[in-house]
Amino acid sequence: MPTIASEVFGVLHFGTIFNTITIAGPIGSYVMSVRVIGSIYDREAARGGTEYCTGTHCFRLSFLIMAFSTFVGFMIAMGLFIRTRRLYEQIVLRRDGRCS
Repeated sequence: MPTIASEVFGVLHFGTIFNTITIAGPIGSYVMSVRVIGSIYDREAARGGTEYCTGTHCFRLSFLIMAFSTFVGFMIAMGLFIRTRRLYEQIVLRRDGRCS
């Protein structure tokens, strides 16, 4: 992670950028699991009139939200790959001595 952060964003404010990337995972996990998915589950359970919910209808919307957020992450990763592909090709060519 430190290598990717420094290559993509530079080293000028590396500490701030790396700490932001490091804390993004736990914050995103909390928001998705407690705030979004938990509230959807509670709403589905209340709709059934009980404290718990069983069946596919309880998690359908949660699954779709998680699938969509995973797809967005994939698209961002592909964008970064396309953006940095030329840079990495130049680095490999320079390292192997094939570039003048």
